[in-house]
Amino acid sequence: FRRVLFRSGQGGRILYCSEASREVLGRAPEDVVGRLIGKFIAEHDYTTFMQGLERLRREPEKSQAIVCEAIQPDGSHRFVQIKVKMRPLTSGDAKTAGEHPLQLTALIRDIHEQQVLAKKLDQEAANLNSVFEASGASILLLDAERRVKMANHSFLFLVGATLDEVVGKDFSELGFGVIPTEAFDEWRSAAPGRRLKPVEFDVD
Repeated sequence: FRRVLFRSGQGGRILYCSEASREVLGRAPEDVVGRLIGKFIAEHDYTTFMQGLERLRREPEKSQAIVCEAIQPDGSHRFVQIKVKMRPLTSGDAKTAGEHPLQLTALIRDIHEQQVLAKKLDQEAANLNSVFEASGASILLLDAERRVKMANHSFLFLVGATLDEVVGKDFSELGFGVIPTEAFDEWRSAAPGRRLKPVEFDVD
């Protein structure tokens, strides 16, 4: 992870910024020092950022980790995590910061790629869940150990059970018979996109 270290007074004006700001914020340290922290936070995340600082002021002994989008010089945004904590000011810092008794020390991590990937996976999971629930077919998801991971409403209605009653159970405990070992072996070894042979059961 790329990290930027900065310090500021409680008023939010930055007193020090490390060289990594060139990579993470797209700005040289001298273009960051003297400015307010909030100027680099995307407008839609500003409230979240300020709420994190307010929590820090109420409980200065606890650090706060805030995920938000930082504004780049070209107007684009990058996801960052800002871990902020408070520490006493030195005498020199106090003069610069207007005699505030504490200053903020923060470590900014560039987490853009991780956040973009996480959002993509969340969207794919939401799309899959939508198809899963909208299907008229009864669908049961099993893991490699033959335990139930998920069942849709159609399946639950068919068997007259709740999700809590089936999730985590071995398939054999559901009373639908036993899936042949060779069928499971085929499922485990199947290449992505391959159509598998169906296994049929009678449900009482």
